[in-house]
Amino acid sequence: MNIKKRKIIKVFLVIVSICLTISSLIAVLYTAVVVDSWINADKIRVDSEYEMFMTDDDLAVKRYDIDQCDTLLFFDDSKGKKTLFINAVPKLRIINDTDCYVEISTNKELLDIIDVSFSEDRIVLDCNDTAYNRVHEDDTSYDYNYGLYIDCTFLDISVHAPISKFYTDTNLELNFDVAKADDVIVDFSFDGVSGVISNIDAKNFTLYCSGSSKLDLIGNVNDTAKVMLWHNSHVNASKLTAKTWDTTVSRAIGGFSYLVRDKWYHFAGDIIGGPTNTIEFFVFAPFVLWLVLEIRLIKKRRKILQQILVENET
Repeated sequence: MNIKKRKIIKVFLVIVSICLTISSLIAVLYTAVVVDSWINADKIRVDSEYEMFMTDDDLAVKRYDIDQCDTLLFFDDSKGKKTLFINAVPKLRIINDTDCYVEISTNKELLDIIDVSFSEDRIVLDCNDTAYNRVHEDDTSYDYNYGLYIDCTFLDISVHAPISKFYTDTNLELNFDVAKADDVIVDFSFDGVSGVISNIDAKNFTLYCSGSSKLDLIGNVNDTAKVMLWHNSHVNASKLTAKTWDTTVSRAIGGFSYLVRDKWYHFAGDIIGGPTNTIEFFVFAPFVLWLVLEIRLIKKRRKILQQILVENET
């Protein structure tokens, strides 16, 4: 009887071992993807179809006088243009001021292609259309029509204006002194922004933040603070007060977005639920299940083997 049980367990053990091997390979591959995303989190993957603009010549300063406005579009992709900085990251200071102007300090050659325009109470700061390449023309699903990489040695931009709405789709370091307004809106793209958004004084505050962003929020919101985070966005809002919070926090593979507020129990992170957690459950849960089954079958087989030895001795 024990011999028959041993044969049955041996068959099950072979099946479980095969399943465990497959699950182990899946878990190892997934772990490799996660580790790679950690290592390359801050690296820009260069697309060969993008135009590459490189300059290391002398620095120069240029000033642009503008009318009063409340909105800044800083290298945003509303026109299908994607701009990324692969060496010196822009340092952008937005200063709440009634004397409105933009001042840019950078390499002379870069100043020649930077375009600062003003229309409908908003500043648009990007590069001339001629600086961009047409990209992925055969791929209609690609997000951008034009692409540009900028490799410069220094880029410092100061915007003096009562800005309360800010949109960007590039990587930068930000110091944003927000103008008082009923609705303050800040929208960051996938490529990551680090810095401080201070002096918030609004009825409603909205932040869309994705990529590898790291931000501090300071100020007061009289009604609703809406904060939506994706991928690997880290936001410290411990110095931001609000009557009501509306938060969505989601993480990418290898990332962990979170929102810190004034009390530890107000911490928001994508810990349970969410697509990434679901993927990881189905990657690692089968591995653990098959591992536990294999250990139990090995123990059971040893027990039966001992019983067989005892029977043979008697």
